[in-house]
Amino acid sequence: RMLIQLGTFDSQVCNGGITQYFWNRSDSIFDVSDWLEQLGVVELHANYERAMETLVGKKDEWLELRAEWVRGQNEPK
Repeated sequence: RMLIQLGTFDSQVCNGGITQYFWNRSDSIFDVSDWLEQLGVVELHANYERAMETLVGKKDEWLELRAEWVRGQNEPK
């Protein structure tokens, strides 16, 4: 599970950045934090934690934007 989630984290961040990862894989945000801490990658974990704090600070905006996006996905093209 650790390898799959960290591999997904890496590929999402390399492709579109941390915002893309948070957007696409919101189900594993906290797991990745735990894995980075367990692996002892101190600087990466600290940066990840700061990114999470920024996301939490904008939680209402984020959820509204995400809901709007989901509604758009359900509209016929």
